[in-house]
Amino acid sequence: MHPLIFGAFMARTMLSGGFPPPPPFTKNILLGLVGLYILELVGNSWVGIPLGHILGWWPGAQFEIWQPLTCYLIQGKSPISALFSILMVYFFFPTVQRRYGKNGILKMCGLSVGCSTLLTALFVVTGAIPPMGDAFMGILSFVTASIVVFGLTQPNAQILLFFILPIKAAWIAWGSGLLALLNFLAFRSVESSMICGGWVG
Repeated sequence: MHPLIFGAFMARTMLSGGFPPPPPFTKNILLGLVGLYILELVGNSWVGIPLGHILGWWPGAQFEIWQPLTCYLIQGKSPISALFSILMVYFFFPTVQRRYGKNGILKMCGLSVGCSTLLTALFVVTGAIPPMGDAFMGILSFVTASIVVFGLTQPNAQILLFFILPIKAAWIAWGSGLLALLNFLAFRSVESSMICGGWVG
């Protein structure tokens, strides 16, 4: 599992109420993500359609013009990894919706998609990302953006990192940016670039 996602998943509020149930719009997003993942599994394992090769964003010879948009529609991961990504939506999207409304969620997702796509396209064209790298699939851009918004919206909220270390939520927002940058410098992949773009967005 991606270390940024692992760290975010282990971050929980110290408030006794924990995370309240998500608002209806966030519930619809969660249902949509689960439904898309089930269709992906059926397509890959039962129908024999390699959705990862068709819809994922490949930086090299397998690249197709639609991939920068369709890469968000599939997870391309094991059920456990996909579940962790969807849980991040459950944990962090409600805070964005309660503070900024449904339009805030849509703007956040739109900005993260735009920045991730433009930044990654720039890195691919300039050669910062090798052409033979792995494809990107999933919602890590949205997840990263929601972690940042969560941390900056409630900067003084106390959370437990890895269920042990008490820190302020603002540290999660800025720390996730540092992790995203270090991850890109280490791996130079489409996925790491998309995470950076999500943070910037």
